[in-house]
Amino acid sequence: RNADLPTMALAVALARSCDVVSDPVMSYLTDSCRHAAGRRKPWILIGAPLYGHFLYNLLHPPYLESVPLAAWFAIMYVCFFLTNTLANIPYDAWGPELTEDSNERARLFFLSGLFDGGGTLAA
Repeated sequence: RNADLPTMALAVALARSCDVVSDPVMSYLTDSCRHAAGRRKPWILIGAPLYGHFLYNLLHPPYLESVPLAAWFAIMYVCFFLTNTLANIPYDAWGPELTEDSNERARLFFLSGLFDGGGTLAA
């Protein structure tokens, strides 16, 4: 599949540039959220399936001509990073809220990193 490289490069730059704005906005939204399930959990429950959906789409592109394929990639890639923000900003902020004990927090972050690394190796 031959996608239009300049369009794809623009998509990558646009997706990463969106993070400059979306990460602080997501942090504010989760910090100010007042939900019965908590401040972080609703965002994770919405963001994680969408994140997986866009990852699946990126790994299974359609058969299109060069420019439409690049445009499809641009949309999927930007959505992938926006849903990454939607799921991972609250997830990363959730850890420190789970316990007041610094030793338990360190253990949580260690286990989180261990499973993140193990999942990466397994993939």
